[in-house]
Amino acid sequence: MDTSLTHGEIRPKLLLLDPYPRNNPYRMTASERRSIWFPKLSLPAIAAYTPTTWDVEILDEAVRDIDFETPCDVVGISIMTCYAPRAYEIADEFRRRRKPVILGGVHPTYCPDEALRHCDAIVCGEAEDLWPQVINDIEAGSLKRIYRMDQFPTLSHYKPPRIELLSPDSYMTRLCTFTTRGCHFDCEFCSVSPFNGKTTRRRPVPEVIEELKRAKEWLRSDIIERMTRGSLFHALTTSLKIWVGLEEGSIVAFVDDLHNSHRAYCRELWQALKSLNIKWGCQSTLFLGDDPEMVRLAADSGCVSVFVGMESLSDDSLDETNKGFNQVRKFENQIKMFHDHGIMVNPGLVFGFDNDDESVFETAVDFLTRNKVELAYFNVLTPLPGTALYERFKLEGRIIDQDWS
Repeated sequence: MDTSLTHGEIRPKLLLLDPYPRNNPYRMTASERRSIWFPKLSLPAIAAYTPTTWDVEILDEAVRDIDFETPCDVVGISIMTCYAPRAYEIADEFRRRRKPVILGGVHPTYCPDEALRHCDAIVCGEAEDLWPQVINDIEAGSLKRIYRMDQFPTLSHYKPPRIELLSPDSYMTRLCTFTTRGCHFDCEFCSVSPFNGKTTRRRPVPEVIEELKRAKEWLRSDIIERMTRGSLFHALTTSLKIWVGLEEGSIVAFVDDLHNSHRAYCRELWQALKSLNIKWGCQSTLFLGDDPEMVRLAADSGCVSVFVGMESLSDDSLDETNKGFNQVRKFENQIKMFHDHGIMVNPGLVFGFDNDDESVFETAVDFLTRNKVELAYFNVLTPLPGTALYERFKLEGRIIDQDWS
């Protein structure tokens, strides 16, 4: 496929897509999305590293249907493994329309041969340092098939994600960012350490704070502008949200895979967050709940919610997945510590470990109910490409198909 651009003075357009299965039985309504959903950060980040000579559109299929006739010159799709079948459908459809397609994310990184059957190029690994070269090659008509990361990008002077390209009124908040990448743990079922590295990289705190200040100001002005153009009901409800501090610009989602990886860094960051008067949530370890001083500081700085990878209520299953640092006997007190400081706890639980039996479901319900857990996430243990679990299952002959859905 010819990937060169011959537009002369016309600005080329990049369409960035986040796929979502159309037949997903758990597809949320618009009101449900606005209550708990926030966008992935990969596409706004890629948009920030796209030259300003390009127009960029972001389309999240979870909130908006794809129009395959939309004018664009290049299509970029970020793929998680569970969405790979749908991503390939989308890529194939755009290629039938002679649109160059570039795939990136964790799945193409670990399944490159498969992904290359559905696209013109793949980007393997974190893309910030690679993306400008991809765009240069597109403009020159010399797009390569594979772009691989040589080293992890530095997080100093990181370009703020272009959240202004996200659909308004579609999420709990568009104000998402990250402070760290990588994870020093090595949980068997997780791809974070292989993909982002086992050393935690941290963004300078002043840069994070400045990004949040600017984003908060922009969101407030955007909300007010849209309020003046909307209905009276929309204006009244938005005014109420602003008054009680629940408008979009006052809620931040930190999407780090391990936000509390470094105590001194968190202390500096959370102290600085106090000046912003925001509410925020993150992904944390449960054992943050063993540190009353830090939990108090998190709450004082605006933390209202933590997602914690509890994974199992069986020590044997936790040991099986190389997560013995989680200690079941401490879970109740750790949850109570968060609750005592007004922080909602959202544990993730995984079913299907070799040590599990049918009692795990009732055990989980009893535990969550007894500890007044507000919201929990449940997953089936899945050997995802790029994980140690996948490699172990492959050696044991337990991978029986490649149906990623």
